[in-house]
Amino acid sequence: MVEAIVESLPPGRERFAALSLLVGLDVGRGEEVLAKAHEEATADELTRGRILDLLAYTAYMYRGELDRGRSLAEQARAIAVRVGDPELEMLASATIATVALLTGDPQPELLDRALELGRAIGTFRLGRWPEVERARQCVWDGELAAARTAFEQLKAMTARSGLEFQRPYRLVDLAAVELAAGNLDVAARLAGDGIESALDAGNGPIIAWLHYPEGLAAAHLGDHDRAANAVAEMRAWGTARGEPPRLLMAHHVAGVQALAADDPATALDELLDGLVLADRAGQAHPGVVALLPDALEAAAALGRGALATELAATLDRQARALRRPWVDAAARRGRGLAALADGAPAHAVEHLAAAAGAFGHLGYRLDAARAMRWHGLALHRAARRRAGDDVLAAAAERFRLLGARPWVALTAGEEGRTFTELERRIVDLVAAGRRNREISDELHVSVATVEATLSRIYRAVGVRSRSELARWALDPPSPERDAPANAVR
Repeated sequence: MVEAIVESLPPGRERFAALSLLVGLDVGRGEEVLAKAHEEATADELTRGRILDLLAYTAYMYRGELDRGRSLAEQARAIAVRVGDPELEMLASATIATVALLTGDPQPELLDRALELGRAIGTFRLGRWPEVERARQCVWDGELAAARTAFEQLKAMTARSGLEFQRPYRLVDLAAVELAAGNLDVAARLAGDGIESALDAGNGPIIAWLHYPEGLAAAHLGDHDRAANAVAEMRAWGTARGEPPRLLMAHHVAGVQALAADDPATALDELLDGLVLADRAGQAHPGVVALLPDALEAAAALGRGALATELAATLDRQARALRRPWVDAAARRGRGLAALADGAPAHAVEHLAAAAGAFGHLGYRLDAARAMRWHGLALHRAARRRAGDDVLAAAAERFRLLGARPWVALTAGEEGRTFTELERRIVDLVAAGRRNREISDELHVSVATVEATLSRIYRAVGVRSRSELARWALDPPSPERDAPANAVR
């Protein structure tokens, strides 16, 4: 119907209004449609500004071209100010503010200006109203209560308006809130409802977005098939439509699923591939798609001290630029993971305990439980085994309450366990006759990490030298023999 209207109208503002509606209905054709409109609008500055605004939105939202999106939005805003159009200024200001935050250059005054203009205008476009941008930023930054209130209000506005096409957009936002809060079953249900609603409305683009919270919730719940399907759907859509944001989201879901399944090597590959796409786009806010914090966890699980330190330094830089509470907590957790991977568990304990507390205070219960799990592991490696077991037991109980079954199994299995994966590999290599430098090269950790890890292993199994450890590895004590109380289980 819209295509027929477009063809029936001469170039001008009415034809552009129809073209902009067509973009909203089929974002995949946005560049093509808007390029055509731009050719027709050379004599009408306001229409040209509105075209630039829509081009900016599609560039950052669907193409992952953040710098280009910001440049186009700034051109649109300049036109809006020059011709005195408050609606265009509102939309362009909100876009610039969001893209600036994504790239680690917060411009909160522009979002405040957009909100002020929106209140003065009085009417609203549900899809791009500044309150939507503000609420999404609250989720990324660590303000869950404010985000939930705003999205519930926007959902009610959608229902009153009768715009069924907009309903899935509200559901994807609410699913993101519940996922962040650790309400995994609720998040999965909201995402599923959104997908069903989008199918009813023929709204393909938002289905690709909805697969992201759906896939993450499924990964944490242990629903392997649903998570794998979400990954496959996002990859298919992102590849076919040329949408890198969907591809990096797919990498994130696949990485989280591997982490929860105790497969950090696969997780690290997926997450680093996603980080390449995020870096290419210029994305520097780790709360939007948490590739960086989760890649850091995978590196720590593998004992990749140098890589963990590098990733933690990047996360620290982002935190200093953004100054947002969730990002600060993630950076604190990152410092703890890097210290742990680099053989400094006593230093890690402090950071991980603080991160778990910060996440919990903000209401990000799943993040808090995951940080608590690593806090328990750090206590183990600092030879504070009883305290570590207590923290791990508390973390397992939190995961259980959230329904995060893979994390329950993973955490419960660590209580009372003496050796980490890195420690087991070092024992095997010592038994095979490798020297510290050879172990360091093979496992991609520093010699200092190998030496510190060996010291912990000696204490744990009650030996004093490499030769004794090698003999122990070949004939470890069994439950039937008089094993020391702190021997490996």
